[in-house]
Amino acid sequence: MLQDNFRRVVLGKTKQELIQAVGRPDSTLDLGKIIWNNVSYWDYDDQTLDAASGKISSATVRFENNVVEDISFSAY
Repeated sequence: MLQDNFRRVVLGKTKQELIQAVGRPDSTLDLGKIIWNNVSYWDYDDQTLDAASGKISSATVRFENNVVEDISFSAY
């Protein structure tokens, strides 16, 4: 899936909605409450494509209060 499409599909989703949309993550990290917000990260390894470079990339999804707030990509 292209990075832009992944971003469109997952932003604003809950954890359950994200699993339904793109499947279970490869790894997770739950930081608990940080400054009154529940923060966790889910990693999707090698599941996105950087359209500009043509490289496969991984996505890190950041949840705040159980809703996707941000996504970052790492191409290899």
